[in-house]
Amino acid sequence: MKQSDWRSSYETELKKAQASREQGNEGMARVCARRAAGIVLRAYYAAQEKSLPGSSVLNHLKMLADSQDEPGEVRAVCRHFTLRITPDHVLPEDVDLIADVIWLKETLFKD
Repeated sequence: MKQSDWRSSYETELKKAQASREQGNEGMARVCARRAAGIVLRAYYAAQEKSLPGSSVLNHLKMLADSQDEPGEVRAVCRHFTLRITPDHVLPEDVDLIADVIWLKETLFKD
């Protein structure tokens, strides 16, 4: 995927996440933020000429969260995306996946 292609896809998902939150649909906001994170991770690994096994964004996030090659803060943020919601449909920790995906993109791609 060319750099402009992934950036456009990322921006689209980020806008969907933000719009969903504004409409009070936090569940869809989380889904879109996770999709955006997956786009960023695939682009990050492609830029390093590394491949990711399979197509599961969740598995890619877990892989990066478990990687000892990445700084602890990057691993922690990736772990946020793998958290399961509670029976009340909220995350078990006080995290903002939209803010996290923006931070992740800016941290992995400093341009």
